[in-house]
Amino acid sequence: MMTCRRDGKFRGSPGFTLLELLVALLLLGLISTLALGGVRLGARTWETVSEKAGDNGRTQMIRAFLRRELAQAAPVFVPDSGGADVLAYDGRRDSLLFVAPLPSHFGLGGFQRLELAIIDDAQDIDAGKQLVLRRRLFHRKDVLDKSEEDDELHVLLEGIDAAEFVYRESGTDGGAWSSDWRGRDSLPAMVKLRVTFKGERRAVWPDLLIAGRITTPAGCLPGETSRACRGR
Repeated sequence: MMTCRRDGKFRGSPGFTLLELLVALLLLGLISTLALGGVRLGARTWETVSEKAGDNGRTQMIRAFLRRELAQAAPVFVPDSGGADVLAYDGRRDSLLFVAPLPSHFGLGGFQRLELAIIDDAQDIDAGKQLVLRRRLFHRKDVLDKSEEDDELHVLLEGIDAAEFVYRESGTDGGAWSSDWRGRDSLPAMVKLRVTFKGERRAVWPDLLIAGRITTPAGCLPGETSRACRGR
């Protein structure tokens, strides 16, 4: 647009030079790049936080499940593979077999034969170990120390570097912990599960310490009368 000055001469409207335009475009590009990088960083941060929150939430659910089931182990007797009556509790360093009820929201009624075992990851040995749960409905004539092909298998924890179960006879006198609880006539007073994970997850699992809560007489399931419970 042309404007007329008082002296009668015309002049052009002031505008941007080519250099100013290039500088403005460069600055705009830098600002856009920084903004996009911030958006990407925010998205990655959100994904990381969400993933960790999900992992921690699942870990807490597993801990609560284990605490509930181990605390409700029942002191019932069953036949072993040789026909003798034995306590339905086989505790080892890398496995624990016991009888306990599952929560009602699992859709399963009655007491269950539960076996927790620490095993190598079948698909990737370098990924560490797994804590798995094998389950089937409990029957008094069931040979407890024999697994069945139709046992349900659930992977509870993965990426384990090392784990062990340990047991203590008394919960009050500070007795020694043992890595073996087999051939006993009573349940341990306390059970501890130690787990360390591989990599950055090492600190997410404090030792899980469980005290038994079932107080029925030996040989009985909760809800049964104490008379002649053993050997039913």
